[in-house]
Amino acid sequence: MYRMIRMLDQSPEVSFLLDSEHRIIYTNPAWDLFAEANGAPQLAGETAIGSNFFDSIPKVLKPVYMRAFKQVAKTGLIWEKTYKWSSPEHARRFRMKVYFLERRNWFLVTNSLLVERPHRNIHGTDSDTYFSRGIITMCAHCRCSKRVDGSNRWDFVPEYVRLKGLQALKISHGLCSICQAHFYPHLDSAR
Repeated sequence: MYRMIRMLDQSPEVSFLLDSEHRIIYTNPAWDLFAEANGAPQLAGETAIGSNFFDSIPKVLKPVYMRAFKQVAKTGLIWEKTYKWSSPEHARRFRMKVYFLERRNWFLVTNSLLVERPHRNIHGTDSDTYFSRGIITMCAHCRCSKRVDGSNRWDFVPEYVRLKGLQALKISHGLCSICQAHFYPHLDSAR
């Protein structure tokens, strides 16, 4: 175990260990750098230790991840998921891998950066376009915000990503039609 921790400490992949109850028991330095670079310094260091991983997953995606962890524990096979997690400045795509550490009944989760590029179609904030009763619906996968005009159009609004997690912005999560079709086709009622 000590060798694995040493390797994870040196890895550029955002990595963490979960115990059998899915509580975070270790985060590597890449986790800290990622948290700080993405406006969440409160998640750096040991502050995430003891937190349940599933508490951080939006409700719309929770069934996908719960099934994946059960599958990994049952089969011992590695589960992979490509996902988008953009910052206000960059469009990014990652690959998550979940490994089962059978001897301890733990999980190792790694997140590798696959693509990072400046955003293309960026939209400005407009409360009439995106707010409904003081709430914005944001895609839990790509972080685009849904227009409230009934068009089912979703736009990337950097300012809303920047404010995410602050009391100044109330967010409801859903899945945009592109992410649902491409990444979660089995979730019919996710929108």
